[in-house]
Amino acid sequence: MTKTNKITLSVIVAVLFFITLIALAGTDVLPTPAITDRYQVKAEDNNKTFEYNTMSRFTILLEPTDYGPDYEIKCNPEGAVKLISNTPSADLPEGGTRFEAVNEGKCTIANGDFSIKIVIVK
Repeated sequence: MTKTNKITLSVIVAVLFFITLIALAGTDVLPTPAITDRYQVKAEDNNKTFEYNTMSRFTILLEPTDYGPDYEIKCNPEGAVKLISNTPSADLPEGGTRFEAVNEGKCTIANGDFSIKIVIVK
């Protein structure tokens, strides 16, 4: 193979590589969960475990006709998750309650027969 052929082959390989990169740039190689799936917990998520980083906020959306406004929060250490009570109701969907992961730990959040586990990591 001559030097000119080697250069031509290298250019073709480089062009094909960049065409592949451009084609993949607009697509997700690995599927990622939508933010709403991860940060909005619903009744169908009953008995599931969620992992959040500290400072993360998430919303539990429960049908107000089926569940009351009171949540029981049990954490180890105590206070790892807190209820955000100053969120304007206009910013929340009906039946929505906001929480924040404050410190590393494990929590159970319950309302009636609904219960989830939260694991908070740094």
